[in-house]
Amino acid sequence: MQLDGLNLQGERRALYLDGNWQGVLRAEVKGGDLVTLPDSSLWLIAHVLENWRMTSGWCKVAVTRQMPSGQLSQ
Repeated sequence: MQLDGLNLQGERRALYLDGNWQGVLRAEVKGGDLVTLPDSSLWLIAHVLENWRMTSGWCKVAVTRQMPSGQLSQ
């Protein structure tokens, strides 16, 4: 799936979050923030879709689910 030039694979969602969150910055070789949901699933913020932090205090982000370390193939 192409999303603003990002080739994202895996389970994806959009989240609305309070605060200032950062996505993946490939040019600066920086990873995105990680979010843990109440069900203990871990999600990587791949891209900030909307940033209303300065006016309303929230942002919309595209996230990709991360595989728990115990499920990595060896």
